[in-house]
Amino acid sequence: MKTIEKMNFDIDDAAHDEALSKKYGVPVVEAKSFHRLNQIVGYAKYTNGRSGNIYFRGQSEIYKSCFPSLLRQAQKNGALHQRSGKLTKFLDSVREQIPLAQKIDEVFLEPLMQHYGINTRWIDLVDNVWVAIWFGLHEYKTVQSRQVVNQMNPYTRDYVHVSKRKDGYMYILLIHSDTTPTKTPGYYLGKDTKLVDLRIGCPSIFLRPHAQHGLLALARSQELVDHNFYKHTVGIVKIAVQNALEWMGEGNLLTHANMYPSPIYDYGYRFLLDVLAVKNEDRKTLGTIKVYAVS
Repeated sequence: MKTIEKMNFDIDDAAHDEALSKKYGVPVVEAKSFHRLNQIVGYAKYTNGRSGNIYFRGQSEIYKSCFPSLLRQAQKNGALHQRSGKLTKFLDSVREQIPLAQKIDEVFLEPLMQHYGINTRWIDLVDNVWVAIWFGLHEYKTVQSRQVVNQMNPYTRDYVHVSKRKDGYMYILLIHSDTTPTKTPGYYLGKDTKLVDLRIGCPSIFLRPHAQHGLLALARSQELVDHNFYKHTVGIVKIAVQNALEWMGEGNLLTHANMYPSPIYDYGYRFLLDVLAVKNEDRKTLGTIKVYAVS
């Protein structure tokens, strides 16, 4: 792995959250103004500019690790390969059932499924700070339908409720990727990571990744531990929710309707809901195409 520059706190020692930094092994600094936020982000990009770029991941809390969804419950390397094999079979079925998917370059299909709820080896990122803030300002509650949708091919749905938070703190992970462009537009490759930009690699008939500024990263390692993206995180920005709400303001581009477009407008999402199903025997590993409700 190339050397990355973790945050130091010469710019504002008073904002350094030493307890959280020690707990998660990643420097945590609070941004109490949007000027300070821009300065912290700029500092991370500037100090890591020779080894790659910094991308953002907004979260409503800090978790003990930062694994991609497919690997969050995995304990050993064998689980990585077993789960990856099961996912590969599912992606083959996607191409068989959805002709539009056959027109998408193979490298983009797995991260595209991640955007619609399938558990994958890729982790969601953005290159726009305000989008990262939006995700950190929202929380998600998921319930599983008890009713089998199709008796011939048994599966159920996950229903997700998205709501805006009113207090507490949110967090932005500053994640490093060592990638450079390849000959495939929207696909970037490095020694330690891969990166895709779904806005370039997928048509906007799949609207959600375009609305969400969809980037995703993958760790290029056969070792499970290397897929914990705290290894690639140079710092975490802590922001009071009340401050973030004031900075963001209101506007149509900041609504749930824009960030999670309805299947009425997101035709690709409609295809996935109509055609694609994960069998109940695989849903614990692979998840489902999720149905979203917002408030």
